[in-house]
Amino acid sequence: MFYEFKGKKLKKISFNKIKRNNIVIGYISLDILEKIYLKLNIDKNIIDLCNNSNKYLKNISLIEDNLYFDIINIRDNENIKNNLGKIGILIKNNLYLIIIIEDNNLYINNIIEDIFNSSNYLSSFDIIISKFIDKAVLNSFNKIEYFDKKIINIENEIFKKNFVTNLNPLIFSIKKELNLYKLYFDYILNFINDFKINFEGKLKYINHIENKVSKLDNNIEYLIESCIHLREIYQSTIDFYQNRIIKTLTLLTTIFLPLSLITGWYGMNFEHMPEIHSKYSYPIITFISLIILVGLIIVFKKKKII
Repeated sequence: MFYEFKGKKLKKISFNKIKRNNIVIGYISLDILEKIYLKLNIDKNIIDLCNNSNKYLKNISLIEDNLYFDIINIRDNENIKNNLGKIGILIKNNLYLIIIIEDNNLYINNIIEDIFNSSNYLSSFDIIISKFIDKAVLNSFNKIEYFDKKIINIENEIFKKNFVTNLNPLIFSIKKELNLYKLYFDYILNFINDFKINFEGKLKYINHIENKVSKLDNNIEYLIESCIHLREIYQSTIDFYQNRIIKTLTLLTTIFLPLSLITGWYGMNFEHMPEIHSKYSYPIITFISLIILVGLIIVFKKKKII
């Protein structure tokens, strides 16, 4: 689909009516580009880049005299691991072209058609690319809110001392997913930066979109730091309660150690132990044990150990 600028509006034209001196904007699939690239005076290197590009978040660009080409992978805002497709952005002289390289479930095609069909004011390629990034990327604010609530819920679990399940795997999985969002937004920001350098025209709209993506990127970075602090708080809380348990066991051991000594002492089966034949031996030893027990408790309380 090709459009020619008429004033500040776009007029749909056929491929055969494209004139080199007029500013033309279009979006086509890679299959169609392979059939007409010679007529558009496009180098075959562009086709090769489109066919050989992978799904990883790695910026692939080609910059020459009067030529700028870049590829963007589009990810699912709800599940950043899912790849929805990829497009190529081509600027050559007066030709501004969006190449749909890969499109799962026509996601990208529907976005582009919606931009061209629903907007009466598309005065530059800058606006079209800005609208595309806005629709394809910037719905992630809802996901950020979701992660924020999830982190707050984990904090509440920690403060409630609810350690029935190990929270470390959950915190780690959230941080891992946030890192993927961070990588994706950095990738989009790199594309915007390359586009701004190579686009000759007003950058009002793309600058606005760049600010939005930067805010998303900063929010994600804040959530990643929150996950790191959350894990530290969780580990510190566990260590604190484990230390309390160890302290309690140590106090019990210390208190009953003298009693164990007395028990072991009088558990010896020697024949000539005078206490064995006394009828008051048992109550006396019991009384002494109680005195020792109470005395140790009083000492520990004064020392503020218990």
